Amino acid sequence: MAKKKNSKIAPLVESTPVPEATPTTTEPIVSKDSESPHFDVAQTIYGTTKDIWAWGKTVPVLSSILTLTECTTAKVLDVTVHMDLPSIDQDVVVPHAKLLDDGVITPVICKIWEIVGPAVGKGDEMIVKPFVGGVVPRILGPLGLLEGEKKKVVVVEEKKNVIDGSDNPEVVPVALN
Repeated sequence: MAKKKNSKIAPLVESTPVPEATPTTTEPIVSKDSESPHFDVAQTIYGTTKDIWAWGKTVPVLSSILTLTECTTAKVLDVTVHMDLPSIDQDVVVPHAKLLDDGVITPVICKIWEIVGPAVGKGDEMIVKPFVGGVVPRILGPLGLLEGEKKKVVVVEEKKNVIDGSDNPEVVPVALN
């Protein structure tokens, strides 16, 4: 059966302009400096702890204990705060670990590095450069491990103990009493 073509054309619809959205927050937008250090110590420790826990669940001796502990913890959290472990992980622990990293640990590491950094530079000038420039060539030079040094050839004469003209020494039987 042949279908009839619909000759009706839909009327044109004009679009209405959408007003521009204005930000509702009053906090200033701060762009993070790409050169500022991020150590993420707390986040790394937390992630590693979770990985060790997951590995421990594969060990037959530990798997039943860890599973029992995890189920008990999940039940207690469900009864007390009405949250499960993945939501606590996502909504509570990870953001707080990031805040701990950004607010406490990274500034402390930066301040310690400001104090220790100049001493490292002085140590390089006072200890490493003299050692590499003086002691290392004296040790590696005679062994021929330095490329810039000329190799000294020492000729050693071989002394042969020849009794009967052969290279093998004479075997003399000794009486054992």
